[in-house]
Amino acid sequence: MVTISKNSYYINIFGPQILQNELLADFIAKETGYACQCCEDTDIAQMINKQADKSTLILWDCLNKGLSTVWTDLGARFSDNHLKCSLALFNVSQQIDIQLEKEILKRGIRGVFTQNCPRPIFIKGIRAIKKGELWFSRRALTQVLLDFENKSENFHDLENPLTLREKEILFCVTSGASNDQISYDLKISSNTVKVHIYNIYKKINVPNRLQASLWAAKNF
Repeated sequence: MVTISKNSYYINIFGPQILQNELLADFIAKETGYACQCCEDTDIAQMINKQADKSTLILWDCLNKGLSTVWTDLGARFSDNHLKCSLALFNVSQQIDIQLEKEILKRGIRGVFTQNCPRPIFIKGIRAIKKGELWFSRRALTQVLLDFENKSENFHDLENPLTLREKEILFCVTSGASNDQISYDLKISSNTVKVHIYNIYKKINVPNRLQASLWAAKNF
């Protein structure tokens, strides 16, 4: 019998292999206590565009798909430049192109699990993502950090310094908060949050939340 913890973390598995993924869902629920269910692959875009809550993880089955195909699917299905929900890919080919993995990381995906990933490592990765961590190869993470160090501007060199409100919002972004969460916590509209984040990106010369968080970690 699987015991689901109170205030549970929810996992939705999307993919064409319904039977195999149902077995995977049972395994994850048994090992972690998280509520886990399988969904039709065709529903993933609707779920991702709707789900901005970090208490839900979406696992996307990429069996028989190269990362280039996954990247194309991401561009076709999701209009937002940076995902607001927690999304991880599994059954990804062992032959990962480092440049594509970097781009997927920058897009806001939380982790990548390759085919034949050992079960204990898979569960460890899911728990890490739940805690707000990223689960990518060391090569990809290292390259993103090096790229960031080469391109980012120092806090003291900014032509237009961040305002107090922009700093406040940047700290929220760094903690993993969605636009809706920031709007609720700071009692401002979602559109105002978007404007502030756009201005922050422009001032510190970064394209997305991940690199904004890296910039904040380096400069604050």
